[in-house]
Amino acid sequence: MNQLVLLSPGPSITAGMVKSIEESIDCKLPQTYIEFLRSSNGGVPSLRHFCIPGNANREDVLDYFCGIDHEQRHMDLREIIGSVPNYISHGVVPIGITSSGSFVALNLQSVDKCIVYVDIADQLDEEDMKPLYSLADNIQMFCERLLPW
Repeated sequence: MNQLVLLSPGPSITAGMVKSIEESIDCKLPQTYIEFLRSSNGGVPSLRHFCIPGNANREDVLDYFCGIDHEQRHMDLREIIGSVPNYISHGVVPIGITSSGSFVALNLQSVDKCIVYVDIADQLDEEDMKPLYSLADNIQMFCERLLPW
């Protein structure tokens, strides 16, 4: 079995950094995601390929997971959050960017706070959002489903 390794991780996070992100999105982050950030704080995954159930069995490739205060600005969670305010207001927080420019996100409005996929090729709905495709119940399960590219 292949093991996920994250290259180019961000700095070690503090409780204050997590609280600052939670305040900016006006929502608590799931404990499993906070633990993921504590272990790596984003980075480029060694396993990157994933399937998107419910989207005509499409596939995509995860370029990177975002981290808090990451030195590479395109990988910084604050930068990504600032670029998609309509999703943030609906509790959808991007946590990773794909090679197609789409993103993997936390759906904090759902009861189970699952991991979802937002396909930039989809049409916008009346709330200026694209459909959400469920990928996994949590970040750990999503990481376990990543495959070599």
